[in-house]
Amino acid sequence: MKRFGVWLIVLTMLAGEALAQVTTQIIEVKSDGVMRRAMVVYSEFGTRSHNDSPRPLVFVFHGRTGSMEGIAKRMAIHEYWHEAIVVYPQGLWVEGGLFDGNGWVLPTASDEGRDIRFFDALLREIRKRYNVDETRIYATGHSNGSGFTHSLWALRGELFAAFAPSASGAARLGDLVNRQPVKPAIFIAAENDEIVPIAAVRRCIERTVARNGCGEPQHKAKHLTHYPSANGCDVETYIHNGGHRFSPTALPHIVRFFQSHTKTY
Repeated sequence: MKRFGVWLIVLTMLAGEALAQVTTQIIEVKSDGVMRRAMVVYSEFGTRSHNDSPRPLVFVFHGRTGSMEGIAKRMAIHEYWHEAIVVYPQGLWVEGGLFDGNGWVLPTASDEGRDIRFFDALLREIRKRYNVDETRIYATGHSNGSGFTHSLWALRGELFAAFAPSASGAARLGDLVNRQPVKPAIFIAAENDEIVPIAAVRRCIERTVARNGCGEPQHKAKHLTHYPSANGCDVETYIHNGGHRFSPTALPHIVRFFQSHTKTY
């Protein structure tokens, strides 16, 4: 009877997962007089109480020349974390650097920039539409989107529980990087990145490890290293052997890291 009861619970949980349906919505907000867009992906479950509970919120920012649709395929956080509301914002045209194309303007000491203002407007709209767990808000992004993740860490860091920059060492932020509060972070990088030198990312990792008061590194899995911190602001690195393109093998590690860190006040 006891074994039957256990299996009944397991089957019920599996049935609940099977009933989950993925919903994709395009939302628009006006920022600086321009209508901006973002793709929001989340799962709806069989029980209303599950749907109405406060949910984690994850922002995922595409790289230069990218799109919200493209990053939703390559960095599909929603496929690994059904509980979360995952937002894939769309960047606007940016000139300069190595590529011209849609992307993110990084802030300066004198101007937070159009995309920080877009983020503020987008977050306000998301809070109106969805039940957000304010202790579980996260940001990740790749390349130029990773640079913008670092920007949010510097200028809106108090909102977030953890960050996951991929293929960026935050060098373009200059002194603004010193405004980043102590937060948990997992860094994704590639040894053979032909655009962002691994040395630049390692310098950023070393700075964060020191600021977070982390202990000796612990090898946890292939490519994965963990730096424990007594204050809960752990740092991890996932450094693979590929090039600049985002490696989807990092996704489960990003989600696991986010799931294990909640903002404390």
